[in-house]
Formats: sequence, C-alpha cells, structure tokens
Amino acid sequence: MHGKKVCLVVALRAGENITAIPHLVTFFSAAGWKTDIALKEDGGETIKLAKQAAKARYDLVIGYGGTAP
Repeated sequence: MHGKKVCLVVALRAGENITAIPHLVTFFSAAGWKTDIALKEDGGETIKLAKQAAKARYDLVIGYGGTAP
C-alpha cells in the first residue's frame, strides 16, 4: 500500500498565511501523508499547477493563499 500524497499549490503573495505552511505540512505528515508544495507566481497559474498535480496522481490537491476577487 502506498502512502497518500497531497500537493499544496501556494500563492507566493499569500502574506501572513505563508507562515502556516509548516503547520500544514506537519499536520499531513502526522496523518501519514507525503506533502509537496507547488509555488504559484502569476494569476491563472493555480489551475495549471493543480492539473499537473492531478496528472501526477496526487490523492489531494489544495490551493492555498491568495486573495478573493
């Protein structure tokens, strides 16, 4: 049985939320998940990175940070 994998798609401009990333990684690790981080630099890149993670067969993809429109 393989371990589950999660990909966090993180907006570099997430501001104060970026400091929570180590806590998220620790949380998933404690639950037995391998966590990878994809850094989003430009608008519209979240969907592209999420699709790439889905094709790479991650069990869970999470968009994190950024601002609401």
